[in-house]
Amino acid sequence: MASQTATIEREEEEERQEILLESGTNEVALLEFVLRGQSFGVNVAKVKQIIQYEPERRSGIPEAPPSMMGVYLYREGTIPLIDLGISLHMANINRDEKPLVMVCEFNGVVCGFYIDGVRRIHRLSWADIQPMSEMLAKQSSCIISSVNIEKTEVLIVDLEHIIALLGIAGKPMEDQPIESDAVTSSMRILLAEDSNFIRTQMIQILRAGGYSNVQDYSDGQAAYDAIKDCLKKATDENRPITDFFNFVITDIEMPQMDGLTLCRLLKENPVTAGVPVAIYSSLINEQMEIKCKQVGADYHLCKPQLADLMAMIRHHLVEADA
Repeated sequence: MASQTATIEREEEEERQEILLESGTNEVALLEFVLRGQSFGVNVAKVKQIIQYEPERRSGIPEAPPSMMGVYLYREGTIPLIDLGISLHMANINRDEKPLVMVCEFNGVVCGFYIDGVRRIHRLSWADIQPMSEMLAKQSSCIISSVNIEKTEVLIVDLEHIIALLGIAGKPMEDQPIESDAVTSSMRILLAEDSNFIRTQMIQILRAGGYSNVQDYSDGQAAYDAIKDCLKKATDENRPITDFFNFVITDIEMPQMDGLTLCRLLKENPVTAGVPVAIYSSLINEQMEIKCKQVGADYHLCKPQLADLMAMIRHHLVEADA
């Protein structure tokens, strides 16, 4: 097992370095891991390290939810430790191998996920990843998409949703103070976000803040198809594209087309190049900021600070009116 984790870490670092050099290619490195004998996936960009689980490093938390195993000693501090199998309501079965801790960093926090094993890293196109059907999405809000790899269906887990439910990633969106302003009614926002949980909250809070005209899409390709329709209408009716949408908010990780690719396509088209694009993602860090700038994003913000996003939109309105 030690050699397995070392191999994964080496492959992971190689993928990090390779993908870091590219922006807007619509590619992703997916780590396939195992829970109860079933394959799941997570973006390598979120994974810091895979380590062997050592029970003596864990300290339980009284009255914690069943999925919260407590805190785990990691390097020079402690991190929250979450049992992913329990979070996904999977039956507990005997394990063939010693469990692992998948240490992840996103939403500005570091946390550990207790898993059964890892298989390998796959380099894929987001176009290969399929969103969950509406019916299946209602059955599990923590699974947002899937991909078929070598005749195995790999389910992609919404880790942001899991830590949000446990209150790990700061204030929930609905608890963040939002100011309303009459000028916000002029905004026509196009929103691309694959997590139904996050997208619903964003729409509710945007509308509460006065942004009533929000077109939302569950993946980057659907958003881009809608943009192409708007481009055709604008040409046919001799109208500016801003009559249809004048601000874009996009996540990065989405099936079919990621947010970096969506942003690049918008900025490469002279008709849409002037429309501001805000990349709002759990993956924002120093390296991802570089990639956001490379594809021409006007703004980049880390989830879940929706109040900061609202303040940024308001600042843009003020600057545009100046």
